[in-house]
Amino acid sequence: MLRIGKASLKNPNQLEKRLQRAKLILTLVTTSQRALYAHEIQGALAISLEEQNVDFENRHSRFPLDDLCGPIIQIHQNGVVDLIHPTAKE
Repeated sequence: MLRIGKASLKNPNQLEKRLQRAKLILTLVTTSQRALYAHEIQGALAISLEEQNVDFENRHSRFPLDDLCGPIIQIHQNGVVDLIHPTAKE
């Protein structure tokens, strides 16, 4: 997660938002029963439980998912997102 922090030290609010998104992405990838596609994760990021709506235009990640999570995830050519090494799930 240090890599995320270095990219956003200028704006603490942006740093916090990126950290929250990275945690959500890692939670989704590690707890999923099947491989998730990048567009499914983007969809999950677009959901606001507080506002009870989905806003794909304003809530999707503007940063590549693998940039947000550093070197722990990879996105394959077919769009599947998974961990670099399967033992990270354990």
